[in-house]
Amino acid sequence: MKKRFRDRPLSYSQLASWDYSKEDWYDNYVLGKRKPPTAEMRIGTVVGDKIGTPDSPIPDLNPPGVKEYPLKAEWENIFLTGYIDHFCPDMLELHENKTSPNKKRWTQSKVDKHDQLTMYALLLHLKEGIEPEDITMYLNFIPVCLTGVTLNVCGGYRQFETKRTKQDLVRYQQYIRDTIEQMDEYIRSRELSPGAPKPPAFK
Repeated sequence: MKKRFRDRPLSYSQLASWDYSKEDWYDNYVLGKRKPPTAEMRIGTVVGDKIGTPDSPIPDLNPPGVKEYPLKAEWENIFLTGYIDHFCPDMLELHENKTSPNKKRWTQSKVDKHDQLTMYALLLHLKEGIEPEDITMYLNFIPVCLTGVTLNVCGGYRQFETKRTKQDLVRYQQYIRDTIEQMDEYIRSRELSPGAPKPPAFK
């Protein structure tokens, strides 16, 4: 078991950070240098926390099941983790909520390829033995607009239904293997570079 995955299990957010910027990933997940959340991240958290409650800015969006459904699993000596925005174990219905000021941010094609949902399907399969084909998935896109200097919900939402298959899980498992190997190589290269700061104990 790699110590960093024991102390800080591998999440979709970490994988997405790696794909976006290896330097930022190293600073955050290896050195523990956290960047403050952006305005878009803050509004996403606020809206997500309120959906399914009496204070929801989208009253007609009320997903069934457990809010912030926790998932933790061990796979190939690696701890994986995730939190589904809403999941109903009885109906096998999963909802993920997304906000963005870009009204074209989400399309059916992008939702069908979005690997956060694939990661959730993998975790549900590993932890609870649920077949990915049996899960009905929805991505709920909630556009936000700039009002003065703050972002606010500016209308309703658009819902995309999608599915995942066993083949998607096999592909994603190989992606995780390949990515961890690349992460290890990147860490080694940073530690060997002149003047590189020594990584602290993982937090």
